[in-house]
Amino acid sequence: MNARTDEPYIPASQKLPELTVKSIILGVILAALLAGSNAYLALKIGQTITACIPAAIMSMAVLGMFKRSNILENNMVQTIASAGEVIAASAIFTLPALLVIGHWESFPILETAMITIVGGFIGIFFSIPLRRALIIEERLAFPEGVATAEVLKAGDQKGGSAKSIVVGGLLAALMQLCQGAFQFASSSLAFWKKIGGSIVGVNIGFSPVLVGAGYIVGHKIGITLLIGGIIMNWILIPIFTSLNGIPEADSLVKSAAMMKSNLRYVGVGTMIIGGISAFISVLKPIRVAIGHSFKTFGSNKSGKKLLRTEQDIPFSYVLIGLLVLFIPVYLILNHVFHSFNLPLSSTTFFILVLVSLISTYVVGFLVASISGYMSGLVGTSSNPLSGSLIASIVLVAFVIMSVIGNEINYIENTVAATGVAAGLIMITAMVAAMGVISCDNLQDLKSGHILGSTPWKQEVALFLGVIVSAIVIAPIMQILFEAYGIAGMYPRAGMNPDQNLAAPQSVLLATIAQGMLGQSLPFNLIMVGVGIGVIAILVDQYLKKTGNGRFPALGVALGLYLPFEIVTALFLGGLLKYIVMKTQKHESGNNKGLLFASGLIAGEAITGIVLAVPFAASQRTDIFQFTPSWLTPYSTFIGFVLFAFIAFMLVKTSQGSSKKKA
Repeated sequence: MNARTDEPYIPASQKLPELTVKSIILGVILAALLAGSNAYLALKIGQTITACIPAAIMSMAVLGMFKRSNILENNMVQTIASAGEVIAASAIFTLPALLVIGHWESFPILETAMITIVGGFIGIFFSIPLRRALIIEERLAFPEGVATAEVLKAGDQKGGSAKSIVVGGLLAALMQLCQGAFQFASSSLAFWKKIGGSIVGVNIGFSPVLVGAGYIVGHKIGITLLIGGIIMNWILIPIFTSLNGIPEADSLVKSAAMMKSNLRYVGVGTMIIGGISAFISVLKPIRVAIGHSFKTFGSNKSGKKLLRTEQDIPFSYVLIGLLVLFIPVYLILNHVFHSFNLPLSSTTFFILVLVSLISTYVVGFLVASISGYMSGLVGTSSNPLSGSLIASIVLVAFVIMSVIGNEINYIENTVAATGVAAGLIMITAMVAAMGVISCDNLQDLKSGHILGSTPWKQEVALFLGVIVSAIVIAPIMQILFEAYGIAGMYPRAGMNPDQNLAAPQSVLLATIAQGMLGQSLPFNLIMVGVGIGVIAILVDQYLKKTGNGRFPALGVALGLYLPFEIVTALFLGGLLKYIVMKTQKHESGNNKGLLFASGLIAGEAITGIVLAVPFAASQRTDIFQFTPSWLTPYSTFIGFVLFAFIAFMLVKTSQGSSKKKA
């Protein structure tokens, strides 16, 4: 099907150093840095961007200074780094929900690391048979894996790609300083108007990280996000303010934000139906993938010597590892349920923990399979992980509630309800780690398959990335929590709500976990969201049949849920990408634009983390503020000009790369 799949860049007969000391050290350092960057990004906008290509370029830049380095070492570095990055994302998407429900008041290092390491390790073991099923037998595309391999190959010609990342990163860092530290440049423009008894308006974000993310995601996803935002801001908010009155606040902008918070359950409903649809759509290919996985059980017992490029970690080790990991999963679940003194008989309690453990493995493998298959078809950015997690927590909740039966009244016993919700969230956190590590690791293993890496060495490297990320993610989240607050929760009074990191997936999971247990969940708003989701699914099916594109319900749901300034900035990034692709003649030349966008993300994210340290230490976010009175009226204009310049540089860089190629 693809010659590159059968003929690796480095043939199986040739052996090169791969898992070397310098590749491990560099991979570990990048894993920690990218974990922090993705933590900030995920908390701010609820999305992450794969770091495979930036990690590969950074590796080439550093290892190129050594006399002896090779392409397989560089691939090993990006494997470790990207594994750490996605594991951090899984923690960010789920664990702040424990703050929301009141189980945690901070991020405990040991518990956070335990949950992420266990989930990540299980995900790696799941991805080993999936590698053979999806990469070798199914021969799925895995676009990010292919792109990473091509970038590493291009490194042999010593291109100047790293310059685009550096320039983008410096510009984003400068703007973040102007907005977040010196605070003389606005981060958004908001305009709301009262019409009769309702309000309508628009918010436009001035964020480099958002326009960079939108550029990478593309205009199609940006359009679905924008439609979701338009439905919320121009239809639902006007209707509900007309029916229920305008919330009292200092300004119409704040009134709109209050109403948006009340209506977030509409997004929940759309995400639930979108997640169910995503599950149904991949049932058949997952059944095929699972069948291929079981075929590999005895493949290493035939006595034939496997080629170096086909040597996975032996499947007997995989089974032993999965069995051993039963123990920490059991201990985690037993601890959380036991800490709330659930009013259950000893038999019911034991069955609850055992069924929860089994559910973690079964649902985790389904999510890992779905994530891996979808990333192989359309790439990591289109992987429906959010929908998978929503469906997962709902499914596990039904199973757990069936085990408990009538022994707990969740409405009257709120402590017990919180305990069960905490258990659901921890299960979902481990499942999330399994899903993201499968999705990203299969991209890495695809890259290795093309380049001629030794699979078992890459699989060992994945464990290193998971461990590093698990160790650093709790302190990073705690620093960000102390500096900005997370998911509407604050470590102290008087903090600026405008700087709070939204963590939309975590709030969503907490809402669903509590709602499933009979606490106040506005089902009328959820059903409105379900209706919107059904319409989106019907439109998507029509477009799919006519060959006119796709309209994912999960994209609409995210547009409904995220603040409109985030949606508009993401859409603008996608629109810029569309303009670039339409005005350039050679699409293959547009590599610098992607790298510039990656630099925007890394620059703002890393600067945000650096600023978080003094903010947390001083318990203030205005210690660097420099806003002369004469400059205050122009803060929005300054923010717009800086943002417009960065957008211009993004387009210029993208088109410039294509012109040079033309």
